[in-house]
Amino acid sequence: MALVQDNNEKWGAIDITGKEVIPCKWRTIEDFEEGMAVVEDQNYKRGTIDKTGKLISSCQWEQTFNFYSLGVAVVEDNNHKWGLIDKTGKLVSPCQWEWFLGEHEGLFKVQVGDFEHGEYELSAMAYADGSPVEYIEDNRRFGYISNTGLVVVNPYQWKSIQNFHGGMLAVQDENDDWGFVDITGKEVIPCTWANAHDFHEGLAAVRDKKWGFVDRTGKVVIPCIWNDVKNYHDGLVAVQDNNKEWGFIDRKGNVVIPCRWKDVKDFNDGIAAVQKDLWTSNNWGFIDETGKEITPYMWSKVKDYHNRLAQVEEDIEFYVVEEKIIYITPESTIPPE
Repeated sequence: MALVQDNNEKWGAIDITGKEVIPCKWRTIEDFEEGMAVVEDQNYKRGTIDKTGKLISSCQWEQTFNFYSLGVAVVEDNNHKWGLIDKTGKLVSPCQWEWFLGEHEGLFKVQVGDFEHGEYELSAMAYADGSPVEYIEDNRRFGYISNTGLVVVNPYQWKSIQNFHGGMLAVQDENDDWGFVDITGKEVIPCTWANAHDFHEGLAAVRDKKWGFVDRTGKVVIPCIWNDVKNYHDGLVAVQDNNKEWGFIDRKGNVVIPCRWKDVKDFNDGIAAVQKDLWTSNNWGFIDETGKEITPYMWSKVKDYHNRLAQVEEDIEFYVVEEKIIYITPESTIPPE
């Protein structure tokens, strides 16, 4: 099945023979997922159809996001509240959430509350001309719900949360301390840390006065001795020393690549980007897992090396084959000079 647009700028679908199987009557139609697609009518309202074009969920929603691989779609109603509907269009979670903030490991991150704007009433809290001082108060709280609408992580329990990763979620309590809950919402690592990152490769960064790492039981496996840290990738993690220079350690805390760069990116496919200084324009290059420089420092901006490619300029990428750098441009493949 292919989506098509007619001369009236309306969308529908045809089969492999070119026969119209869904009439071209929609303002927009999104790709099918699990046999369902989101459509938008002429009133800018959204609903869902099946592969025969039958309307499953009527066009009543301001926004709809298809997560039918999990059996639901996320919808926004006329009051700009968010909820979940199933494949029949039935609400499984009422539209009560302030925002929907994505799906992580099969659970949906939701927000209650929002920023509150106001003015101080006391005359002492005023500008010289007598106009009141405005304030913004952050009343947002975050949690997770399942695809059945079950509240897994209570948004009223935590001051802030991060994202589920590896079945664990970093949470902040009302005392501004951080800990972790598991996929059921149970607190498994008490909130005793000044800050925390998500779990990556079985370890999570935590901060006391300095940064270190804990395992899934909460045991400190790498002491809190680092000025700053990133997350584990390919068995290595970037760490910053007291001189504010970056290097890499392994899962046991051993320094594998000494700290000597002003900034670094994570290892992917055995390659990481590194920045040699802050005062020259073309100061980024790439190293391998031994710390060996495999490219010159010649770029002002780079992205992570991932899936054997790294973007180093807007239209230029490179990949590595048997320790040789192969550059790719829109015009051609150019070997390095």
